[in-house]
Parts: sequence; structure tokens; C-alpha cells
Amino acid sequence: MRITFDKTELVRGNSYCEEAKDLKIKGSKEIQISTPLRANFVSVFDRGNLKTVVTFNTTRKHNDKNESELYALKHAANVSTKHGSVLFDLEDCDKTLFCLSNASIKHIESTSYGVLSTHAYEIIGSKFENIK
Repeated sequence: MRITFDKTELVRGNSYCEEAKDLKIKGSKEIQISTPLRANFVSVFDRGNLKTVVTFNTTRKHNDKNESELYALKHAANVSTKHGSVLFDLEDCDKTLFCLSNASIKHIESTSYGVLSTHAYEIIGSKFENIK
């Protein structure tokens, strides 16, 4: 799977041997519950305000330790200010593509371990849909 956020590749996919590990998608919306006096049942109203939270982590291999450290620092600084759409490309024959719109990164954790850098993301957006 390749994951791109506002033209920045978070996960480069199969051709770079990168994958999204521990991918979790959680959707929620506002529900109002009315409990009228002496009513047999409560009333439930869907108020919308859809929120989708996507979390995952990935590991990227670099040429040397210095490149790994520099990438971890620059990447965290760069993506923490972004706002836009996140594209999830499954890289299959049918080119299945999902989109999380109106998204921002709530948490990012970038760590350098020798020639590897690891990155954990929590991204919050609104509508999550299959667009292709």
C-alpha cells in the first residue's frame, strides 16, 4: 500500500519494500439521545459531524545513519503542518484508491535507529471513501 498526504509520500509502497503496519481506521459521528419523560423508548438523532481517525506506522531504510537522522527530523517537521487529503493506494491490479478528506496529522512520532527510521502517525479527517 502506498499512502500519500498532500503530495508527501508517508509510505512508498511495494517498490520500496515499505508497508503500513498496524493500520487502524476508526469512524465516529455525533449522536444526540433524547430521553423524554414517561416515554417507553429514547429518541436517537444522527447529527452527522463525521470524524475519521487513521493510525499506522512504517519503517524506511536509508543509506546511512546520518541520512536516517536527517530524514526523521525533516519529515516530522514537514508533515506536522500539512492539511489536505490522504490517499491510500492499494497498488493492486484494479488500482483501488481510498481518500480521507480534510485531514491533519494530530500526532507523529519519528525515530532513527541506525540506517532505519520509523514513523507512527495519527491522522484525523472527515469523510473516508473509496474513490476508485
